[in-house]
Amino acid sequence: MKLAEDQVASRIERQLAQEEQVVQALESLNEQLSVLLTGSGINGPSESDLLGLDPMIKRLQACAKQTGLSRNALLQDFDPSWNESKSTPPNRIRGLIQAAPLDQQTALHAKRDELQRRMIEAQQQLFANQVVVFYSTEFHRSFLLGVLQCEPNDSQYGRQGQPFKLGPERVIGRNC
Repeated sequence: MKLAEDQVASRIERQLAQEEQVVQALESLNEQLSVLLTGSGINGPSESDLLGLDPMIKRLQACAKQTGLSRNALLQDFDPSWNESKSTPPNRIRGLIQAAPLDQQTALHAKRDELQRRMIEAQQQLFANQVVVFYSTEFHRSFLLGVLQCEPNDSQYGRQGQPFKLGPERVIGRNC
């Protein structure tokens, strides 16, 4: 069934509301992860702290799955010739907005653009959090390897946290 022009705007608004739930879930996950990383200091978050993020991750996954299914249904309703076996849908939300009544297009475009901006910011924050986690664990790995003197070819960190290069004469005695 092809959607009538008056139905298009309301369906797009519902779709954008579902996509906003994904953005909100990602923003709340980022906020909680930032709080954990900031509060945990140099030791990093504990395993129990990270396990506390599981409900938020599951909520994000559920929202994303539901939004994808809803988007596919909307595209199918809008263009019945499109089927899910195709790799990319023929119309995106931007294209669907063009089919909405002219008086509602501006508001729909503004809401879509705002959601897209928020999603990009949330993705950037998630990437920043991942960088913090990576460099924290990399520092601890290098610190421990330096203290234990396990890898002679890499720069390590000593007991005082200062970088040093393990000399080749220490290779034999490193595991004794």
